[in-house]
Amino acid sequence: MDTVRAADAEGVLELNGAALDGFANDLVVSRSVRDTAAALDAVRGFMPGDPFAEPPHPDSYLKAIKSRPRQLHIAVTLKKLDGNPLHPDCVAAVKSAAKACEKLGHIVEEAAPSLDQRSLMGAFTAFWGGGLAAGIDAIAKITRQTPTRDLFEGLTWGMYESGKNVSASEYLQGKDLFNAASREMGRFHQIYDVWITPTLGRPPEKNGVFDFDNTDLSSSFGPQIDYVPFTAMQNVTGQPAMNIPIYWNKDNLPIGTQFVAPFGDELTLLKLAAELEKAAPWEHRYDSIRI
Repeated sequence: MDTVRAADAEGVLELNGAALDGFANDLVVSRSVRDTAAALDAVRGFMPGDPFAEPPHPDSYLKAIKSRPRQLHIAVTLKKLDGNPLHPDCVAAVKSAAKACEKLGHIVEEAAPSLDQRSLMGAFTAFWGGGLAAGIDAIAKITRQTPTRDLFEGLTWGMYESGKNVSASEYLQGKDLFNAASREMGRFHQIYDVWITPTLGRPPEKNGVFDFDNTDLSSSFGPQIDYVPFTAMQNVTGQPAMNIPIYWNKDNLPIGTQFVAPFGDELTLLKLAAELEKAAPWEHRYDSIRI
């Protein structure tokens, strides 16, 4: 059930949990590994009848992160999954994270799983749109309202309209693609305990760069997919992932680095995060940010 995605590009630790058909849903935000572990302790578990069973876990993540992880075999990826280049700052962030892990005694090498990102993102958009449409229609039924364009941000309305046109066949074919991706990641993690990628394809953008009031998904949602080339893969496979800001660029902005573990292995990520946080603290850096 529980998925940790520790942070966005700005470095706050973000905890996600299972939602529609296994996709992640935001729960809490924190700035320390300790608080993330405590939050996971507070929300973990499942109720009888839940569609997803909870993987095995320690009695307390908060207590467990006090011990160091075993020596890990870590893969790092320095290009987008389609082979296209990343922004130099994002490459530098991954290399910095790799170096920090090596200093802690872990084994690091360059590698990437074989994922068809184009096909997966098409299915991801269909699932997202379908889920959004279902949610809006459910609220409309409860509140006895009719969804109209003027009630929504343009991008949300465009996704709603797209989701209304997703067929059952498209939905189930997308699910098959997700299952194949999950199996590929399972194979990959037979070799590597952790996979390190950039969180974004380039440094954090300023507000206003993306047009959220445009209903045309190709021009409003498309550029965002290129901006966030990796994180949707974990939404698809249901794996735990964390993002920690251990690298800052020349503009004094945190460049997020994502760490991915096998399904159900939140503990490895939290232990590694705690180890890195102790070796290269980041919370004090936020006082110096000027926007």
